[in-house]
Amino acid sequence: MRLLAFLLALGMQDPPPLQVVFEGRSAFSESELLRVIGGDLERFRKDPRPAPLDDAVFRLTQYYRSRGYVLAEVVATTEEGKIVLRITEGSLVTLGRLHFDGNTVFTDEELKELLDRSASGRLLPYSAKLLALQTETILAAYSVKGYIETTVAKPVERLDEKTERSNVTYRITEGRRFTVTFVGPAPEGLEDRMRGYVGAPYDPASVVEVEAAASDHLRESGHPHPIVVARPDIDRAAATVSIHLDVRPGPVAKVGALDVVGNDRALKGFIESRSALEPGRMYRASDVREAERRLLRTGLFRQVQVTPQDIQEGEVPIRIFVEELKPGEISIRAGTGTLDGPRLGADLAYQNLFGFGALARIGGTVSTIGTRGDFELAFPWFLGTDFRPGISFYYETQELPSFDVASNGVAPSLVYPFTDRHTATVGWRLAEIRTSNVDPGVPPGDLLDFEYRALFLATTLDFRDSTLLPTRGVRLGGSVEWAPASFASDIEFFKVNGRTDVYWGLPWNLDFAVSLQGGLIRPLASTDEIPISLRFFAGGANTVRGFKYGTIGDSVDGEPTGGELFACIQAEIRFPIWSEFHGAIFTDRGGVWLDPDDADIDDTRWSVGAGLRFHTPAGALSADVAWNVDNEEDEDNVAFHFSIGFPF
Repeated sequence: MRLLAFLLALGMQDPPPLQVVFEGRSAFSESELLRVIGGDLERFRKDPRPAPLDDAVFRLTQYYRSRGYVLAEVVATTEEGKIVLRITEGSLVTLGRLHFDGNTVFTDEELKELLDRSASGRLLPYSAKLLALQTETILAAYSVKGYIETTVAKPVERLDEKTERSNVTYRITEGRRFTVTFVGPAPEGLEDRMRGYVGAPYDPASVVEVEAAASDHLRESGHPHPIVVARPDIDRAAATVSIHLDVRPGPVAKVGALDVVGNDRALKGFIESRSALEPGRMYRASDVREAERRLLRTGLFRQVQVTPQDIQEGEVPIRIFVEELKPGEISIRAGTGTLDGPRLGADLAYQNLFGFGALARIGGTVSTIGTRGDFELAFPWFLGTDFRPGISFYYETQELPSFDVASNGVAPSLVYPFTDRHTATVGWRLAEIRTSNVDPGVPPGDLLDFEYRALFLATTLDFRDSTLLPTRGVRLGGSVEWAPASFASDIEFFKVNGRTDVYWGLPWNLDFAVSLQGGLIRPLASTDEIPISLRFFAGGANTVRGFKYGTIGDSVDGEPTGGELFACIQAEIRFPIWSEFHGAIFTDRGGVWLDPDDADIDDTRWSVGAGLRFHTPAGALSADVAWNVDNEEDEDNVAFHFSIGFPF
């Protein structure tokens, strides 16, 4: 009995592992080939019959041939505990010249361009799958023009062993052109659009278009659940097509009760308000789509589905399903520059505070020259509107080249997004400034320690293709700040600044980016000279990269004074290197003038440089090295900058 139990246990054990040997393999790795036939090998290990091994041979052969090795052959043999797969790969065959016979609707060049768009690239690996894709592309192109009887014979292949390319000839039988003679009966109000199809080439896709157009029209006209079926009636003898519509509009309905599901933190009232769907108003499909867009734009939800339910007594209840994103977020920033050296920052944000999308954020930055802390509280979609009131607080200390400064302040503001790309902000700022250790000889301005209260207005227009990795488009931004004595401000001034960033695509996969920025601050009334802590300084990663911060413009004994006027232009060409690594060559030029009346373009300074960028989903990691082309006494020749994000 013990012997019998042992033999039964032995028979229940898993079969021993198989050793798989690939002979003649070079084009693909062993791990890649094992992934292709892994299932077949497992079947063979459990049941060593010829069928699983034959499947593995077939699968490997097709794998090679589908990737251009059209002459590949695979033979399998088995030895004790081992499978040997002998592979004759042959040469990699690529697609050669294309020829066409029988085509009159399209020229040879037009067909070649169509096929290149369907599978673009030079020296495409040749395979039966590629030929099938190109055949489908040819038939689809003819179908759009009404030639629904077009056929393409099996492609004629001619392998040029000398060049290892396969030249292909497509023989096309075009047939006749079919036209649309009737579309209807059309729903009321859609007659003109349906007549627009009459006389046009018949495309099978137009049946779907007609059906969708009628359904959308009815949904927009108060019918939540229309049924529309379009049926083509093809007259082969006359080469014409009539498209008949079977339309069942269903009852007209008004928007009924809103049923919000899936929300955990977001309040039901907030979701209903942002959807802008009003019970009692006539149902329109565009209102439902707009409700989804409005809710998604809040940034609170991963997905939103707004769907009409069954009609009840002339009203259609609306179900709003939402899947919420996690409201908390922690982000870390890092970088280095010629002024502040290594810097590290972090932010903690919580969106959807109180359940109606309020935002609370606290953050800070530490560097070798100082610290900064911020707190922000914002209320987007205030009282169901698009107005976004908020308030922010900050505290900052800095040890700058010519002086030290400590400041704190508060700024209530009101933001209004006119569009997704245009935002305006109006607010009021109270700031307390404490300046110390101003270098001897450097003009400090009217006051070192002061408070100011100012009204400000800012606006941005952003037409870039991406906020994190822009390659095309324009961004415009500017602000105006006014601090009069009537606001009980110790300093009176008027300040304006602006910035424009432009991005162009160039040939050879290059991108050109240019940034222009400038600012002017002028004393008013009782103030004669702007305090040094409010002046502009230039030099560094965001202005002229070949200089240390503040070293451009007027100085006293080598210590910068800053200025009331500054202007700068930065330009660079960006190019791919490998994978997500990109490079850049750039030039910057800028100037700062203590007295705007003394501004002279000859006083501007410039630098050139090169950079390396690594693109990530969260933005670019940028490292730039810049050379001061015409350095003066006590100026460094080279400056290095590292940051998260592009310089502009």
